[in-house]
Amino acid sequence: MIKLRNRVKMERPKVLITNFSSCGGCVLEIIDLEDKLLDFAEVVHIADFRTAKSDFESGPYDFAIVEGNVTMKEHVAKVSLVRENSKIVVAFGACACHGNVQFLFNYVGAENAKKEVYGDAKMDYEITDVKVIDRIIKVDHYLPGCPPNREELLEFIKECVQGKRFSEKTYPVCVECRLRGNFCIFKEDGICMGPITRGGCGAICPSNGWHCSSCWGPTVQPNIDWQIQLMRDRKLSNEEILAWFRKFTSGAKTYEELKL
Repeated sequence: MIKLRNRVKMERPKVLITNFSSCGGCVLEIIDLEDKLLDFAEVVHIADFRTAKSDFESGPYDFAIVEGNVTMKEHVAKVSLVRENSKIVVAFGACACHGNVQFLFNYVGAENAKKEVYGDAKMDYEITDVKVIDRIIKVDHYLPGCPPNREELLEFIKECVQGKRFSEKTYPVCVECRLRGNFCIFKEDGICMGPITRGGCGAICPSNGWHCSSCWGPTVQPNIDWQIQLMRDRKLSNEEILAWFRKFTSGAKTYEELKL
């Protein structure tokens, strides 16, 4: 028996895995579970996963795993239909959770962005300003990342099946850096978003000699003023600081209205 956050109970839940505007990397993380995907399929009934299977079943679904964000008018109706037919909606990946790179469209305007990328080519569809899915529908759980951690998805499913309440990570990436024995990038006079970025990735970028770019989104109560001051201490301009905040997470409610 499964007990999720809002006390919905179900047996061998019926699952929809779907995607909107994105690179498709998040659903590929599910496919890359390989042998574990078979275990996943034994625990849940994958009713609709068009990236991996040709047959599908219509709703209602016990929960929906949604990748991507909304960039076309037709997406609004489609994502609303997902919500209408699903007891639980899970935002999976940075695009679904925080907007990701394509949310930067909104700072230049959809038409300007389209012209920059496609020139005068005619489009068969209308691009709109980018919207994170929780601006349109209620989202019950967030599993962020670019790409997201496939093991966290398995953990989520496992917790649900065992009747436990899934706990999303609230600590920053810095905690995982410490656990892995990484030397702090800030102490080397570098720039890193780890102090205000939600953990769960295993500090994979700092562990490989690269800064955190915040693709997992903000922590619950990020100390934004402190982070900005650290960046100013390293002689970054306001424009450069905003670029760091906006790269992956400009659609996060915490950062969307950030101005310097």
